[in-house]
Amino acid sequence: MSNFSSQSTLAPAEHQKEYTKGQIVKFNIPSFYGFIDPRQTFLRFNVAVESKLRMRLSKNLGASALIHAIRIYDHSNAQLLENIENYGNIVKMINVYGDNESLKHQKQLLEGVDVENADGSLDLKNSLFFNGYVPSGSTEVDLADTSIAMPHHVQIALKLQSGILGGDKVFPVSAFGGLRVEIELNSAVRSFMMAELGSSELHPLKLAEAITGGAKTEMVVRVPFVDCPYVVGEEIAMTNDADEEKYLTITKLEHHETDATAGIEQNTKITFASQTLGASAVGKPTHIEETYRTDCATALQYRLTNMELCVKQVNPPESYIGDMMKQIGSEEGFSIDIKTFDLVRQNIQAGQLINEQPIRSFSHRVYSVLSLMVENAGDSVLTDSFATMTGASKLKSYSYMIDGKKNPNRDVATELTTQSAHHINQQSSFELHKALESCGITIRNLPLKTNFLIGRAMGRYGGVFRLVDRNLTLRSVFDRSTTSMLCLNYLCSLRRLNVSNKGIVVVP
Repeated sequence: MSNFSSQSTLAPAEHQKEYTKGQIVKFNIPSFYGFIDPRQTFLRFNVAVESKLRMRLSKNLGASALIHAIRIYDHSNAQLLENIENYGNIVKMINVYGDNESLKHQKQLLEGVDVENADGSLDLKNSLFFNGYVPSGSTEVDLADTSIAMPHHVQIALKLQSGILGGDKVFPVSAFGGLRVEIELNSAVRSFMMAELGSSELHPLKLAEAITGGAKTEMVVRVPFVDCPYVVGEEIAMTNDADEEKYLTITKLEHHETDATAGIEQNTKITFASQTLGASAVGKPTHIEETYRTDCATALQYRLTNMELCVKQVNPPESYIGDMMKQIGSEEGFSIDIKTFDLVRQNIQAGQLINEQPIRSFSHRVYSVLSLMVENAGDSVLTDSFATMTGASKLKSYSYMIDGKKNPNRDVATELTTQSAHHINQQSSFELHKALESCGITIRNLPLKTNFLIGRAMGRYGGVFRLVDRNLTLRSVFDRSTTSMLCLNYLCSLRRLNVSNKGIVVVP
């Protein structure tokens, strides 16, 4: 089907309203849409973030962090055609290992993915979610300024990682009587995190004026007002040479200029609440550390509006449509294959140095298994909720076993004991490379130290492996295990959707 006409069509959310954490957004793609091109189909919506803290979406994810699961049914809801759970973890995996600099900047503009500068700091000036905290043309911001309470609005155009809505084959919507799409949203605290302002979690700022003697409720820092990293209502910690700390709540931010004789510098004056900066209480601060107020984190919320699927309709030749309808009316039926991810979760208890658990699958055709481990530490705005266990600092080795036999035939080491700690075992890298390529993910990065992932290609030479009647087990050996973890095992598989005179059948 190389030569056929096409047009773009919108499929709005079932209820044109605001959506927020934990809700399910429903879309109907009617049968008269005929055929759609998933490569040119995407989700578009507006995000409004309300917070007293500087927020960004989870690193490497962008707006995909807002989605917990995607479920696609036939129009009658009789058959679940595709179900992708823990959606953000899959997207992060694909982005981290598959994106180059060009793709990162493209997703920065469209999906709100943050990009790092050469020094490791975030490119906040081009970030969709960080801009706009200081109103344009303002010289001060205080608690009486209503603009600080206004939500920060961002428009998103998001490609979906779905075999049906994001695959590389034209999908016959009409064959299934239409489609019903459900998108379940994540919580705000899981989706967002505080914006980092440098390569470190604590970001020192130089004082423009020494704090000496007497009580003060203000100070000046060497940072232009328009680039000030702080917001009104936030709390910062003052630390002196003796590591004494005092927590101060910001009530006002102002533009401030130094003496012209020293060369005019654009600085920011920070005013605090009733707390004082007396030398007797705090001493002369040497640096400032960011902190946050619990009520600020609790007040964090987001709202999604104008949600719609932008669908690319295509019109194949009449002969193709006629052949498809003939097959649908037969007992053998019409079939289409989609590549998707099935999730199997495993819990790993704290202190369990050797863990062996089955990965139960009903998949007939599996390309690869990909496993990532996350700590059960709970979600927080101070950490990335989608971060994996870092490097091989805990996992010493692993082996996938099929019917009790190791595959490959020996344990795969994940750490180097005789070489630099900044490297990772080459065997583990090689196995992961094969597993990702078998899934159809083009490898452009292998950041195993910061985004740790293990995997095994099940099929050979681009083929698939029948796993439905086999026993797959993951055996993990840890160097230490102080916290419980969750192992997310994603089976990249080929799923067959069949439509016949007997109805719709899904073959995993």
